[in-house]
Amino acid sequence: MLSVKLKKRLGNLTVEASFGRTGPGVTALFGPSGAGKTSLVNMLAGLLTPDQGRIELEGRVLFDS
Repeated sequence: MLSVKLKKRLGNLTVEASFGRTGPGVTALFGPSGAGKTSLVNMLAGLLTPDQGRIELEGRVLFDS
């Protein structure tokens, strides 16, 4: 299970995401160009540090501000 609540300021854009209880299968992320999809994926991958929030995977905390 993946649980996410993140916030990151990137220039004039603030990326905010909150979702949880993703189970087995495919989870899709979609939105218009420039909405922050790649930034969100980069935060989940640990390539970009959120300004605040929490990422938890299978009960293991990966990020917690």
